[in-house]
Amino acid sequence: MADQKKHKKQRDFERFPLDFLVEVTGLSQSGKAFSDRGKMKDVSGSGLCFFTAHSDWYSEGQKVVIGMVMDGCMSFETRRLPGGSSCPEDPSA
Repeated sequence: MADQKKHKKQRDFERFPLDFLVEVTGLSQSGKAFSDRGKMKDVSGSGLCFFTAHSDWYSEGQKVVIGMVMDGCMSFETRRLPGGSSCPEDPSA
């Protein structure tokens, strides 16, 4: 029963499949800076899922910076929004 509740909680938001490379930077549990690359699987209102060859570098609740690698697109700046998300900088703002 607890597993069913946990599974339902993880699905509070619809998931949208995305196929982008991601660059991830952060600090390990020992405080050492790291940089990683992976492949995004999907995104939802509660986060995103990506594949990496270094899953042992990550832990629940860890803060990381994730950038999407979009070949063929213009580069863009991002800004922080309340709540910690980011979005492309609006040049008209």
